[in-house]
Amino acid sequence: MEKWGLGYDVLKEVKEDIIFISMPMQGTTGPHKDFSGFGAMMNALISLNHLTGLPDREPIGTGTNYPDHVPNPTHGAFAMLSALRYRNITGKGQYVELAQTESALGVLGLAIMEAANNNTSPMRQGNFVDYAAPNGAYSCKGDDEWCVISCKTEEQWKAFIKVTGLDELANNPAFATLEDRKHNSRQLDEQINRWTQRYTPIEVMHTLQQAGVPAGVIQSAKNLIEDDIHLQSRNYFVRLEHPEMGNSLYNNAPYKLSETPIVVKAAAPLLGADTELICKNILKMSEEEYKVLEKEGIFQ
Repeated sequence: MEKWGLGYDVLKEVKEDIIFISMPMQGTTGPHKDFSGFGAMMNALISLNHLTGLPDREPIGTGTNYPDHVPNPTHGAFAMLSALRYRNITGKGQYVELAQTESALGVLGLAIMEAANNNTSPMRQGNFVDYAAPNGAYSCKGDDEWCVISCKTEEQWKAFIKVTGLDELANNPAFATLEDRKHNSRQLDEQINRWTQRYTPIEVMHTLQQAGVPAGVIQSAKNLIEDDIHLQSRNYFVRLEHPEMGNSLYNNAPYKLSETPIVVKAAAPLLGADTELICKNILKMSEEEYKVLEKEGIFQ
């Protein structure tokens, strides 16, 4: 915005109480203040890549630009609300700077605490966690079909043994306690995989859930659209006619407002489709003014 001559100092001359939020990757001060970057790069800079993946494989990151989607817009929204509260009280606007790397570091609380207090550097560990075993994604019947299973308590472990009929696990001292199961997790996972591969992910999930064992199908995008009965019951996906793409899929709003229900009723507009509406209804441009600008090719 500053390069366009539309920085905070310029805009506050037009609107004195304006709230201006800037989100540079690493802030406007410091040795890296002029560095540009992208979400994938930020994943590496803030250690997300180092913590994500299998321990014996290269760092892989989150598979999406996580800082772009979660911590930065969330912190930005709270910063904006704080500035709005300040303006409601004082009548004054302000400049807000949100360094994206510093904002995204907020999701690494446990790893940073461990490094600071124990002088260790946490390592990526796949699906391994300290509080559950088994805990992971298990292959099922079919092509690239998977189900996640997690036993956090002894009750869940016993229910798992009972419903699967894997008595050999219960009788094996290598799996007697949670600590034993964590220590021998690879051997445990191999035996569980042999059981899950006999069933579809849905069968595994329903069988275990009915016994009180946490389990969930790993959905593909195709599954979500075609088979997810919960999303279907909530009308999450909507089909609308697009002037160029034809019948197209759209996602509904993920929030529902009791007094002002949201209805997705129009497909995405083509470039310039709403120009006339904006000029006349919002900018209050007269028909004559609009026609003159249209004739001059301003809207092309």
